Amino acid sequence: MSPSKPATLTPTWVRVAAALLVVGWLVVAAFGGPKLGTLSGLQENDSTAFLDASAESSVARDEAAAFSDGDGIPLFIVLANPDGIDPATHFAGIQEFLADLPERELADGVPFGDVLAADPEALIPAEDGDAVMLPIQVDADQLGDKIGEASVSRLAVDTAQAAAEEAFADDGHGVHVTGPAAYVADFAKAFAGIDGLLLIVALVVVFAILVLVYRSPFLPLAVLMSSVLGLAAAGWAVHELASRGLLSISGQSQGILSILVVGAATDYALLVVARFREELTRVPSTWDAMKRTWRGTVEPISASAATVIAGLLCLLLSDLGSTRSLGPISALGIVAALLGALTFLPAILVLVGRRIFWPRIPQLAPEQDDDAPVDVTGTGLWGAVARFVGRRARIVWVGATLLLVLA
Repeated sequence: MSPSKPATLTPTWVRVAAALLVVGWLVVAAFGGPKLGTLSGLQENDSTAFLDASAESSVARDEAAAFSDGDGIPLFIVLANPDGIDPATHFAGIQEFLADLPERELADGVPFGDVLAADPEALIPAEDGDAVMLPIQVDADQLGDKIGEASVSRLAVDTAQAAAEEAFADDGHGVHVTGPAAYVADFAKAFAGIDGLLLIVALVVVFAILVLVYRSPFLPLAVLMSSVLGLAAAGWAVHELASRGLLSISGQSQGILSILVVGAATDYALLVVARFREELTRVPSTWDAMKRTWRGTVEPISASAATVIAGLLCLLLSDLGSTRSLGPISALGIVAALLGALTFLPAILVLVGRRIFWPRIPQLAPEQDDDAPVDVTGTGLWGAVARFVGRRARIVWVGATLLLVLA
């Protein structure tokens, strides 16, 4: 009798399980993606998010609050005219403008007065008589809130600018809006969407590198998909914790989370893919190749992730609030990256099989014993390094350990 041909087909139950795993990750993305997009609404970017309560500047801020009459952040409307502005002449018009300003609509039917800490009343003339400043107090608690898609700070600045130009531009007065509230609005505008832009740039760069490495148009997409799904899962978890007040998130930590998950998931995926390609040259079955791949990679990848997580959790000892929260946020990102690389990516590789490496599809090496050790036959530098390590494994690991201890 002729020897039986080794099975090459993936069992049906395995394909079904892999398909369900992929669907499960897509469900996570469907819920986690929108949650990730709304993290910006939970950000705390004021000084209290970065400073410990015992810091000298925090203590000084709290002491200074006792001398403040309210919780307003100043917004200054400045009227300037090189020909001079006589407060007595324009007093009635300015007072009428200040009286009408709280009734001005910000957006969606919300009047300006709803976000003011006090009704505007005063005017401060310049010493040279060429300008008049109209101070407005915007409620500090509402400054970072949003009405629709726009922040209260941005709406307050734009509304004050438009109202003042409408009232005074015909008199030849230049209108300028400034002050701390305007700084907040400009700061938010400058960094608006930076997390999304940072993520897109990172994905494009990683995709280009993966295409150069794999010489395949399909495999990089699978690797990036595992990264993006891991990021969606991490965003979902962080959103749930932040919305319950268990974590504080800032623009800094959200940006780091995106890059960290993409980088870690891609790194772990590289190891899985490299081992899978190697195993496909040893066994004819995609499922057997994946079983060997998973057994060979899950321990080192998990150990690597555990080391990173332990290091990140050390940030919990920081006195800075934003840095302290960065630890668990980043740790959740590493966990999500690990899960994506060890579950979603293997499922895709099992479902697509060797074809995902097209056009450089790995072929089964002829007459190869599955259990025999594989000799490294590469002629390059890394082939020589691998042969050296294989021949003198004990010397290498002892020497490397000593170097690390001395370092």
